[in-house]
This record gives sequence, C-alpha cells and structure tokens, in this order.
Amino acid sequence: MSESDFPPFEPEKTPNFGGPFRTVSEHFQQSVKSVNIDWQDKEVTFQVQSKHLVLHAQIRVSEDDSTLSFLLTLPIVVADVKMRQVAAEFLARAQYGLVAGCFEIDFSDGEIRFHMTHFMEQQTVMEKTLVRYFKTALWAIDQYFPGLMQVVFGGMPPEDAVYLMELEEHIESIDESDRTLPPNDMKRLTTKDENTCSSSEGGVDPGNPNSAEDEDEF
Repeated sequence: MSESDFPPFEPEKTPNFGGPFRTVSEHFQQSVKSVNIDWQDKEVTFQVQSKHLVLHAQIRVSEDDSTLSFLLTLPIVVADVKMRQVAAEFLARAQYGLVAGCFEIDFSDGEIRFHMTHFMEQQTVMEKTLVRYFKTALWAIDQYFPGLMQVVFGGMPPEDAVYLMELEEHIESIDESDRTLPPNDMKRLTTKDENTCSSSEGGVDPGNPNSAEDEDEF
C-alpha cells in the first residue's frame, strides 16, 4: 500500500482561544448565571431579564475578529402577517434618530430583535464597551416594547405609540399656553402610564451611549 492510497492530511481548524472572543466569553461567564459558549463559531448565548420581558441574547465575534455583534431577540413574534407592516412602521419610527443600534423584524415569521455592531480596532475590545453596548440595547427594548404591544395588540397608530413612549421628552418642549400634540386622541396621549412611559432603570440613551454606568455589568 502506497501513500497515494491514503487521503491527504488536512489539519482540523482549531478555534482561536485568545483575541476579543476570550474577553467576551470571560466577561459574560462572570456576569451571567447560565451562559453557552461556542468557541468554534465565536458566539455567546444566554437569557437576560429586562424590565418587561426575558430576552434571548447572542454576542458574536466575526471570523476575522474585526466586528462584535449584539443581538437581543424578543420572546414574542408578530404572528398576524397583516400586522407585520404596522409593527415595522412603529419600529422605524422608534429608531429614527438613534445613534447606536436598530430594531429588525423578520417579515417571514414576525421575529423582532435589536441589533448593534461594534467595529473593533486592532482586534481588541474592552469590558466597558461590552457593558455600554449591552445596556444601550436593553434600554431601547424597554423604552419601546410597551408601545409595540399597544400597536400590535391594542390597535394604536404607530405614530401615537412612539409619541407616548417618548412623552417625557416631549413634555419639556410643550408650551403650556399652546399645546400642540400629534393627531388623534390628545387625552390618551397625555395620560401617563408609569408602566409604559418610564424608561428602564439604569438604562442609557442610545443617543449618548457614554451615559452607561460601567460599574453595573452584564
């Protein structure tokens, strides 16, 4: 039997146990009770409790260690095909002006998630960056999730629902002598529901990700 009878030797691809993914995996191992780590695909997954619901979190590092992605998927789907376009309008209005991150909806099944991407310089990432991005994503979901529910299940127009979620911001700009509100029910818009209008405790403003408190880790 000659060497030609054997297939050529191809060494298996071994995962890179260093680099930014080590920082990511070690950070979330220390800050999350139960976490799944996939070294081959460079992905960390776990469940996280936000103010309103339990989210499925995925933290991914690209194959070339150049980008870091945060994906937080909501545990609900917009099952009604006709309502997906309405939900998409709400999400588009909600994320208008956000500096970091965006909402995404899968029109094939109605899945909704919040997506953020960080481009890593010199293939490194600091723990405070992980905290800032993760808290920004949580803030955005907690800020707008109640409005999404009112649009999908309550029949509220997307424009009104977004306005209601941002009511505290608008109050400061309203002239008490001449209140000018968006169309439809003024009374409904000016009635504050603490469960839907208040922002997440410890959250950050996506317009200013630096406002995250780095000592509160995830």
